[in-house]
Amino acid sequence: MQRRKYMATVAAAGTAAVAGCGFIGGSDDRPETPKEVAEGFIAALDNGDHDDASELLPPGITIKDSHSSSELEQWEELEISIDGSETIEESDTEAVVEVIFSYTGSNEEETWVFELVNEDEEWFISDVNEG
Repeated sequence: MQRRKYMATVAAAGTAAVAGCGFIGGSDDRPETPKEVAEGFIAALDNGDHDDASELLPPGITIKDSHSSSELEQWEELEISIDGSETIEESDTEAVVEVIFSYTGSNEEETWVFELVNEDEEWFISDVNEG
């Protein structure tokens, strides 16, 4: 499935994103917790918010650096619903968050496991894997 291949690429590149219309719930505030960052990434893909998404990546990395416009547009065309999320591990410097979501046109749920790092009191996505 193209979407799975896309996320494998995201994971390998260590990129993940949330952008455009603001973060979760339409807020302009940057997500503060690892769970909010992971959920915000998926919401940004859904909304096509590439600038905000890039804010959730380590400094100097943007989602557009490693993904074509057509790949990003595929995500925008889906209607994604986050069905649940859980912080699996969290320390002062690292966290692991699992997010379960579904999207239009599929009867299956997807699970992504996000690895995050804390730099200067902000959480950034360092890796994404299918769970």
